[in-house]
Formats: sequence, structure tokens, C-alpha cells
Amino acid sequence: MFNLLKKSKLLIKNHENSEDKTLSLNKECTEQIKGLAILAVLIGHYCVLLNIKSSIIYLGSEGVAIFLILSGYGLTLSYNKTKNNNFFSKRFSKVFIPYFLVTLCWIIINTNFFHITYSLKTIFLSLIGFDIHRSIDGTMWYISFIMLWYFIFYFIFKFNIRNIFKLLFLFCFAFCFRKNIYYSVFHINFGDLAWQFSLHAYFFPIGVLVAFYFDKITQKLTPATLFVISIIFFLIYLFNVHNSNKSLTYFITSNFLFSVAIISFLCILSYFKIYSRVLKFLGQHSYEIYLLEGNLLAITHYFQNKLFALPCYLLVLFFFSILLSKIIKLNLSILKKSLPA
Repeated sequence: MFNLLKKSKLLIKNHENSEDKTLSLNKECTEQIKGLAILAVLIGHYCVLLNIKSSIIYLGSEGVAIFLILSGYGLTLSYNKTKNNNFFSKRFSKVFIPYFLVTLCWIIINTNFFHITYSLKTIFLSLIGFDIHRSIDGTMWYISFIMLWYFIFYFIFKFNIRNIFKLLFLFCFAFCFRKNIYYSVFHINFGDLAWQFSLHAYFFPIGVLVAFYFDKITQKLTPATLFVISIIFFLIYLFNVHNSNKSLTYFITSNFLFSVAIISFLCILSYFKIYSRVLKFLGQHSYEIYLLEGNLLAITHYFQNKLFALPCYLLVLFFFSILLSKIIKLNLSILKKSLPA
């Protein structure tokens, strides 16, 4: 099977820097992880559309947990290099502007072609990413959540304190999300948005934790050890999936087990310079795919056979994801030229 995948060029072996034999979460590895995470999101959401009564529908949530871990990890590495210089301008250009453009497009399309009316308040809150009712796209709760974490991260890391205290503060905020403390304090009914925030509360701080101690952890790990860890976590995950107790703790545990298993396994493949072309493509366009996939599922309603609709849906999704990616790159190049050197 492995030889067949190599011959079909779905798997490639990168010989660059072949002397570098250390476990790492380098750019190529994180692209692979993002690719598998967005694939999990796509599978999970499509299975919900098909009304499949299986634990496979939770893959969407598990994919998002991986994205949050990578966000915490990547943001910490970026901070170590730049010390929060241009922090918000980078997040604004890479995260907010693409979200804003996509949301604006959906509002225009829904208003003009489907005659859906929105209040000015809903339009404003949707465009800035904080419509708690998710009127435009139900999957965009992640944008609200990650932007909240950006603000929390920025203000905690402005203080010149030890890393252990930064982590402590981050996990305190995560505990507040987990217990819905913010919602009871401000007396706002966040509905199922509160459940999503609670479910994914700890994963961003976990990513920061990994960034702080990754080198120390990997110094004590061999690929064989990490492989055993990934297998153990995945087996526990499979056992937990069949747990009849579908409590919030169950979902959090499943997300954590799945994330550790997947990230560990792809780190091993990266160690041996083995990469998937498919995962690379998905990883490079994962954010654009996430922004578009939820509402584009409406395409499938024009097909009686939802399985037949899948390739059509993916074709349209990937086309517009690539187009959006090019628009984002153009925007970034214009923004860099406008900023002072």
C-alpha cells in the first residue's frame, strides 16, 4: 500500500535538509496537520448534512481542536521572534480581512438572490465576527473564538513575567470559557455558542504550552516512542468514541486524544521527510476552505443524491478557496507596500 501511494505521487519524500533528523513542527509538518484537520472538518460537516448517525460527525469538532492547538503554538513562536511587533496588523490582514470579505459576500448574495433580510445590528456584528446568533454562517463561531484568544494572548504577553505564569493566566481564561463564567457575569444568552466555546476552551493554551516546552519534550522522545504514544492515544480515542456517556467531558477528551494522536503521527512522518501532496494542498488553503465550506454546502441541496453532489461541491469549494487565497496574497502585498519600512 505504501509503495502504491509513492508510485501515485500522493506521498512524496523530501530530501532537502535530510541531515536534520529531529522531531519538529516545521512549516511542512504544520501544513500536513492543517490539511488533515480541515479534511476532518469537511468530513464531519458533510456527514451532518447526510444525517449519518455515527461518531464520525464529531470529526469537525476534532479538526477545530487541532487548529486551535496550532494557533496557540504558532502565535507563541511568532511572539518569540517579534515580541508582539505589528501583532494586530498581522492578525488583521491574515485572519480578519479574509473573514470580512467572505461574510460581506454572503450578506450581498443572501440579500439580493435569496431575499433574506438582516438588521443593521446583525450585519455589523457579523462583519466584525461577533454575531452570537451566527446569522450568516453557523460555522463561523471559530472566528469569534480565535479573535478573543488573540486579544487575551496579546495582553498577557505584554507583561514581563515568567512563562509558567503566562500559561497560568491563559488556562484561567480557558477555565472561564469552560464554565461559562463570562456569560453569567454579563447576563447574555450565548446559546449553543457558549457550548462551542466551552468544548474548545483549553486547546489554544495547550498549543502555547507545546510551544514553550516542545524542544525539551522532543529531546526525550524518539520516533519509535512518539509512534507508540500516537497509537496509544488513538486507541484510547477509539474506545472513548464508543462511550455511551456523551457529556461535554467526553467530547473534550475525544478532541484531545484525537489531536495528540494526529499531531504525533504527522510529526513522525515529517521526521522521515514523508509528506502528502493532498494534505499539503489542503493545509496551504485550510483557512480559505474553512471560511467557505459551511455556506457552500447549500450547493448540495440542488442534488437529490448527496453522494453524487460531493465531487461538485468539492470542485466549487476548491476553486473559490484558491481564488480567495490569491486575493488574500494580493491584499497582503499591497498592505506591506503601504506600511512604513
